[in-house]
Amino acid sequence: MPYKPTHANGTFTKFGAPEIDKLYNDRYRIVVRCNVKGVDSKWHYSNVENFWKDFGSLYESPLQVDGADVGWEPATGETYPNMRLIEVSQNYPRSPNDGAPVLEFTYETLTGSYLQDADDKVDHELNGLRRVTRTVIAKEDSSYAKVVGTDTIDHTGRGYGSETLTLASAEEVPKRENEGGFTRIQETWLEAGTLRVRRNDIGQGRFQVQTTFLITEGSTVGPITSKDIQNFEGLKTIVVTTLQDKDGNSIANGGSNLILEHEVEVDFRYPGEVSIGEDTGTVDIGTTEVNFTNYYYSLRPPVSNPIEATRYVIYQTSNEIVAGDLVYDGAQGRWKPDDWAIGTIEGLEAIFSGDYSQLNSIRGGGSTRVFSNYTAVAPLSESGTAGWTYDTTDPNNPVVTIFTAEGQNKIGPWSISVSGGPGRPDGNKYVIGIDLDEEFTDTDGTKYYKKEIIVATIPTRP
Repeated sequence: MPYKPTHANGTFTKFGAPEIDKLYNDRYRIVVRCNVKGVDSKWHYSNVENFWKDFGSLYESPLQVDGADVGWEPATGETYPNMRLIEVSQNYPRSPNDGAPVLEFTYETLTGSYLQDADDKVDHELNGLRRVTRTVIAKEDSSYAKVVGTDTIDHTGRGYGSETLTLASAEEVPKRENEGGFTRIQETWLEAGTLRVRRNDIGQGRFQVQTTFLITEGSTVGPITSKDIQNFEGLKTIVVTTLQDKDGNSIANGGSNLILEHEVEVDFRYPGEVSIGEDTGTVDIGTTEVNFTNYYYSLRPPVSNPIEATRYVIYQTSNEIVAGDLVYDGAQGRWKPDDWAIGTIEGLEAIFSGDYSQLNSIRGGGSTRVFSNYTAVAPLSESGTAGWTYDTTDPNNPVVTIFTAEGQNKIGPWSISVSGGPGRPDGNKYVIGIDLDEEFTDTDGTKYYKKEIIVATIPTRP
């Protein structure tokens, strides 16, 4: 078949043979070079806009010079279907000729449907999630129907398993100044999953964990304190904030979770101590020797002192303090006394003359006294059968012995005693503090409570 030059007539001369390349996805590229004959350079540069073909023109479409159809057509089998002009440029010849500039026309296969024009670029830089970047091409102004955030593909490749990816973005690739007739779009496809597992220590044994899910929300550990919808590269992201303990468990794992244990210094108030004290003395009244014995409430006042203790912080879904909390960590109970020592005096009270030689009157001598913030310690009691005795063995020097309780003269049977109170705490292990407060409510309405228990073995009272 005789060769019929394309892009050539009396004015255009074909410069070399067309270059043909097979492209990705069964597409083709044809590059044709020609120069303009019979015109001088002044005309050429003045009329350069008159002999370009329109971008998007088919390879076989007429070529015009000065607005006139030169009347050429490609030979049979010389072109491929849907070859459209995408690039034109003016260059200088590769070998010497008459010096006319060379016009370069580049055609590629373009249809109204977008076709992938290069191999996928695959990476896993997003926390191991698959990201695929691909470009597609079609003739200019072709309709692009894919919807970001909706369209999906099943992607597979050498070394990769199959994954469903969602369209994250579709951006038109800018053309160079000497290009046209096509639209190239860069698509980004992303795998759903965890985009990033951010963990912050917020103190008191608590860790705030922010998990960002791409497209689809996944599972988390711990109560959800907040949930925020954002976007990443055009796709929905779900930022879920949870609370965990230091080991990555739910902050209220199993309904009740010890999240913190540490040593603290606290002020401990030792109770006062009350016992029965004894005072004795002798007074000579003339020839009479009077011996006094007075029993009284001996008081050792309360005192506060710093002691070492252990603080336990527990998160739970119950709003109750249970019996086990009061004996936590082997404590024998909670130190919170509300029963205090009571002193009791029993017996008749006698009123004597000033020198105890005459009994003036007798009245009921019983009394009770509450010692708030005191506990009873030994000796706890004293008693007798008479309030006084009179010894006349030596009539010239009689001896009188008088027993009093809290200064009260007693006759007949009498007693003074103390009882009650929490006892001495020294050496015993107690829960000395316990508190329960509502801390927060998660997104499904569940309430969480923080319980603090302070336990100490009480040292000897200073």
